[in-house]
Amino acid sequence: MTSVRTHVRRALGRVADEREHLAEKRAALDEFGRAVRDLGVDVPNPSATRSDTPAGDAAAAAAPAVRGTEPGADRCRSVRDAFAETVRPYSVDDVETPEPLVETMRAELTDDLAAALAPGSGGQFTPMTKRAVLSAVADRKRELTVTDRALDAEARSLRSAADEIETVVGWLVEANETPLSGLDFTELRARHNELRGHRTLCAEVCRERQEFLHGTTSLDADVGITHRSLVEYAYSELSVSHPVLSTATRLIALCAECQRTVRDHLVRRV
Repeated sequence: MTSVRTHVRRALGRVADEREHLAEKRAALDEFGRAVRDLGVDVPNPSATRSDTPAGDAAAAAAPAVRGTEPGADRCRSVRDAFAETVRPYSVDDVETPEPLVETMRAELTDDLAAALAPGSGGQFTPMTKRAVLSAVADRKRELTVTDRALDAEARSLRSAADEIETVVGWLVEANETPLSGLDFTELRARHNELRGHRTLCAEVCRERQEFLHGTTSLDADVGITHRSLVEYAYSELSVSHPVLSTATRLIALCAECQRTVRDHLVRRV
């Protein structure tokens, strides 16, 4: 019976681990956002539009006025460095993997931002770029929030199913301590009926679980995650992808097998 309980217990452990990971990633995004906010930006030089600018100063007038002490390329590098130190460890499965940093930034921010901040892009860290980075960070944090809410809902669903499953497993373990040969006809019939009730309970667990899997957790109209996709992701490394359904189905089959054995004894008592 221990193996019957295992899948749901492991699923609860995976949910707890994933929620901890999300909390750490959110903290990393907060730290990255603070680093970006502290950076200066490249802004146009207002004097570039003055008609009395000497011709010899044309090149200087056309150049951007820089707020802060780092050149634009260096500030882009600072953004990349801050991202690598804060967010990247929580974005890739293995921090030792050779995935280019720009690929990780593309996944966490956007394609355009990853390209604009990439080495050799020649881009400047303008106010618009800075706002775009901070907006992307806010978007990722909102996505993490809805994922965490979905994981919380998953944990509640698992605990509810686990309570029912433990009830059935506990009864089976206790009942197994008394051999059928030691029961009279009335007791055998009562056991057969109890097994039928437990099969019904497990079937209800399956029904409620399927209903949950068809649902969605949303933060607003733009951010949402389906429970089925969350389960497929969260349990991809477990031996079963649907721990509750697998466990409840196994118990239904086990109770049916026990009922057949009880009926054999009942027939012999008639």
